[in-house]
Amino acid sequence: MQPIEVAEKMEAIELKVKQLGLNVERLRMDNANLRRENERLKAELDHLQRGTVAELKEKLETAQRRLEGNRNGEEVPLHQLRDELDQYIQEIDTCIAWLEKQ
Repeated sequence: MQPIEVAEKMEAIELKVKQLGLNVERLRMDNANLRRENERLKAELDHLQRGTVAELKEKLETAQRRLEGNRNGEEVPLHQLRDELDQYIQEIDTCIAWLEKQ
């Protein structure tokens, strides 16, 4: 091999190493961005889950108070309470199924 060919091959290798280094740096940045986004999405999901649980808890407590009121002489149609409780149970089941997927 002539010295020119060796020099050209060395330059080509050097260029490829530089390109590889740039690719590695880009991938590191992408990875860091994806990790930040993942953490943000996890926090958002946690916030939504807590809000959903709190909302369902509030609805259940309201239904329980209404049921207690019904036992204390206030007239609330029993079928209406059953329908509401069935709806809450369905919402809870949906949330549980969703949480199990996570």
